[in-house]
Amino acid sequence: MTEDLVVTARSVRPQFHEELEQRKVIDWAELQLPAWGLPRECLFAVPNGAHLAGTFEQRARQMRRLKSIGFLNGVADLLLTVPRRGRPGLGIGMKKPRAMFRFPSDLGHAGAKEKTRLAEAQHPVG
Repeated sequence: MTEDLVVTARSVRPQFHEELEQRKVIDWAELQLPAWGLPRECLFAVPNGAHLAGTFEQRARQMRRLKSIGFLNGVADLLLTVPRRGRPGLGIGMKKPRAMFRFPSDLGHAGAKEKTRLAEAQHPVG
């Protein structure tokens, strides 16, 4: 269990804020999943928040390597692999709070194109 931290939206960098929120979801799941008779391993993180560093060429090389091992833009942060009502599971995307977006117009575009493309590709196969 992680300790509860009191932070304001602007007091931490966006990636760290999402990480804190995701930790809270995992803490909740560690308590709730066994109560539902489900193993903790049914909910897991997808390490898609890779930090690419270096020059433009180095970052491009890193991204090519990540894509070669299965990285996809738009994939959910957490996956719950429990089929229910004819669906194979649930993908959970963690988002930073509204106050952390620089411009209101950015709010609707936070990975929307990649997520839409991914959902459209997955929908026909369930």
